[in-house]
Amino acid sequence: MSSPSPVLLRYLSAPASAVAAGTLGPALILAGAYIGGLFLLLAIAGIGLIACVLYARSPGTPIPLDTGATERMLATVSHEMRTPLNGVIGMSTLLADTRLTAEQATYVDALRRSGEGLLALVDDVLEVSRIEAGRVDLRPEAFDPLALAEEVVELLSPRAHDRGLEIVAMPGADLPAEVHMDRRRLRQVLLNLAGNAVKFTVQGGVVVRVSGRANSLVFEVIDTGIGIPPAALGRLFHDFERIEEGRPSEASGAGLGLAISRRLAVAMGGDITVDSTVGRGSTFSVALPVSSVTASSQPQTLKGRRVYLDMPDGVERTAIVSALSGAGAFLVDTLDADVVLADRRLGRAALTRLAIEARQVPQHGRLVVLLTPQARTELEALRREGFAGYLVRPVRHASLIEQAMGAGVPVADPRLAEPAPISSAVARSLRVLVAEDNPINALLARALLEKLGHTVHHAADGEVAVGAFTTQRFDLVLMDMQMPGQDGLMTARAMRAHEATAGAPRTPILALTANAFAEDRARSLDAGMDDHLTKPLDRDRLLAAIDHHCLAGSRAVDAA
Repeated sequence: MSSPSPVLLRYLSAPASAVAAGTLGPALILAGAYIGGLFLLLAIAGIGLIACVLYARSPGTPIPLDTGATERMLATVSHEMRTPLNGVIGMSTLLADTRLTAEQATYVDALRRSGEGLLALVDDVLEVSRIEAGRVDLRPEAFDPLALAEEVVELLSPRAHDRGLEIVAMPGADLPAEVHMDRRRLRQVLLNLAGNAVKFTVQGGVVVRVSGRANSLVFEVIDTGIGIPPAALGRLFHDFERIEEGRPSEASGAGLGLAISRRLAVAMGGDITVDSTVGRGSTFSVALPVSSVTASSQPQTLKGRRVYLDMPDGVERTAIVSALSGAGAFLVDTLDADVVLADRRLGRAALTRLAIEARQVPQHGRLVVLLTPQARTELEALRREGFAGYLVRPVRHASLIEQAMGAGVPVADPRLAEPAPISSAVARSLRVLVAEDNPINALLARALLEKLGHTVHHAADGEVAVGAFTTQRFDLVLMDMQMPGQDGLMTARAMRAHEATAGAPRTPILALTANAFAEDRARSLDAGMDDHLTKPLDRDRLLAAIDHHCLAGSRAVDAA
């Protein structure tokens, strides 16, 4: 595909005032046409990729396909699709930061979401192809299964709360304190199942319950959603199957998530089953084998403690009551309790009245408020009213027990911390060498870095990048992997060789590439790079990488 026109590049890099004044109206049309053309080409490529995968997996394929050649083809197609997608998503993000009319902002947001949807489809198709080729990379490790369930729930809670839903993790019977399996893949499965539950639930909530059974670990994702028709259950885990009956249009997808999740569960030696009733909800159960299940001891740490709980009925209340009862506490209906738990959703006026009433009870219990991170600004006022502790929804099991025990000083919950400002990565202005042959991706990287206060030097190929690196000082290198002539791996090795010969300090080199496989990351690190960032370029991941590799050390020096 040809490079974008100079008029388009001028629009994308123009100041907001010029855009707002309407002086670049024709360029906006060109931008839309260019991005539209990208989507057309990407759609054609996507159809081709899907067709190749389905053909390779077809039982009637007349000629056995070379698995290695198929994987190389998939890797190449992935790179070629991710590269323009990086431009589509990145440029739409930059456009959104300019001064747009409400109508323009709507169109730009649609472009961004469409790009992200196509990227998800690319990733899903590649995941299916690798699983079918037997290339599931399992990395067992020891971890706490309840902590994993709570992590998944916390990641999905903003989306659930925005939809007016409750979401909570819940320990079940015979829960082991530690298991040994692939945490990363299991997390991927749970995020898909729980994400679907949030997507297809209109009211009520979602529970992720984890328990032990015989020699297996079982995660259940339970929702109060619309349910699945019996006739659809048999094809639920098939590739590209979408259950349309009763589904809202915004909840559509490619129909690969469940297929991938089941394949991953099977690869780990387990399976996924589903039980559903239309109009009442669904339960997806992930059962995975473990060598042995030793239930973690549940000491009666709250034995005899009386708890007054004031919160709406729902899955969160059910989970909290179960956890308190399991630890030996019992609920009372008066404020003459050891601990008073009150939900912020009752309203500030109701919380104030509750605090006043509690103060009138001799030796009243400790007041604890349940709230979301968005209500962090109210904490100080609530403390003045008498609330001595807080719990963040969705509630963590350990935090609930700690607060019910009456801990004197609540442990700070990181979810209540103020978000780090975007400008955190400009604590020091950096000189950054961007080695990138694609003009759109180079423009995107330059724009993001300059917005953060850094100075950018662009090299269009590996040889030019090495020349600049050996004659100038840089604090950071962003390295594209597939450049004409000298690729990113060769370029990184040449830079490391120069440092060794010249006795120069090590400069962080970050691979910025559309190569998304684990072996690509390994090759980047083997070539001397410090990190591997996959396109599309994500501003938050770039910020975190800069902070980790370039700024953390300078802050430590400053502190010393």
